Formats: sequence, structure tokens, C-alpha cells
Amino acid sequence: MTIKQFIEKAIEGGYGGTSLVKKGCWTGIRTWTHELPDLDDQLHFMAMLLDPLAWQAVGRVEEWSEERTQMGYHIQWIPMWWAKMLGLVDALAVGKTIESYLKTL
Repeated sequence: MTIKQFIEKAIEGGYGGTSLVKKGCWTGIRTWTHELPDLDDQLHFMAMLLDPLAWQAVGRVEEWSEERTQMGYHIQWIPMWWAKMLGLVDALAVGKTIESYLKTL
């Protein structure tokens, strides 16, 4: 999945959390490359990546089910979108880029 696809799927899944989404800036008006257009857009995208509601919206579109995962010493069921969101944090912690992580989704 690309950054553009993540944003489009979040919107399709009902996400409307950042001011850029509300202004309609992510609806295909811009020409996309592997980088976001400017710093303001990047900040809004970062806020979107940290918002569980965006991941939940993408999960609805992708039809992610639940995934069994271990959280510390406890094994519990968590939604797959939550596991994928936590996976981004893990990827960034080991030096991967947002783009490379999103490609694994």
C-alpha cells in the first residue's frame, strides 16, 4: 500500500479526522510522488498515522479481522488494525520508513 492508498482507504472507511481531509486536499487534487507535497501536509499525515481511527477506517476497507497477538506476558485478542498500527511503531524503531512499512500491508 502506498501513502496515497492509505489516505484514500482511510477516507473511504469513514475517516475524517484531520483538517486536510475535511478540506478535501486528499481527494486526488494533488499529484503524488513517494513524498508528501509540503511540510504542512506531512504534519497532517503524521497526525493521521498516529490516529487509531484512521487505522480502524483502513481496516474496514481492507476487511482486516482480528489477530491473536501477545502483549507483554498476556495473550489477548486485538483488532488487526491495532496490530498493524503498532507494527508501524516497531518498524520506525528499527529504522524503516513509513513508505516501506505501508508496502507490507
